[in-house]
Amino acid sequence: AYVVYVVAILANLLMFVIRLVIVRRLIAISISSFCSSVVLPVMLVSLVFGVLATAVHLVRSTSLLSLFFSVCGSALLALLAIYYLGLDRNMRARVHVILHNRLHLLRISYSR
Repeated sequence: AYVVYVVAILANLLMFVIRLVIVRRLIAISISSFCSSVVLPVMLVSLVFGVLATAVHLVRSTSLLSLFFSVCGSALLALLAIYYLGLDRNMRARVHVILHNRLHLLRISYSR
């Protein structure tokens, strides 16, 4: 079963590269620019989160409460890894604006 997953991952990577070459010609995107702004952050977030999630899994006990905290902790670690490692300064600023607007709307709806 392991070989099936490896073959599927390799096939998907090959298809991704082919799609990237085709799209590059259609929308005039630089492959090196795409890799540095998209692929590298995704790989970095995946690597860091994978290590952290494995560490959380290894230190937790087998109780239901421990499972709950493990899931919540993993979700929080994923969000932090995405925010700090996967987003550049401009995207983090956009996230701030969106969250500020949403919180402002929530305050208006609760005050009525």
